[in-house]
Amino acid sequence: MIVQGFALTNANFMRAVDFLRERYGQQSKIIHATMQALLTLQPPNSTVSSLRFFYDRMETYIRVSNPWDRTKTW
Repeated sequence: MIVQGFALTNANFMRAVDFLRERYGQQSKIIHATMQALLTLQPPNSTVSSLRFFYDRMETYIRVSNPWDRTKTW
């Protein structure tokens, strides 16, 4: 794990959070990857499995996009 080196104390909690944000919080890359995935997502056809797959993918992209601050412009 990334934060294994931190002792389990209240004092280290924010240090661990800051470390994780620095490492994984590259918002522009997340936005770009999500937009590329949306643009290449195949539309569903009339089969139930196709509709489920499409719905599941869209739900995943919506969950990923929720943390974005909607007031910022890209």
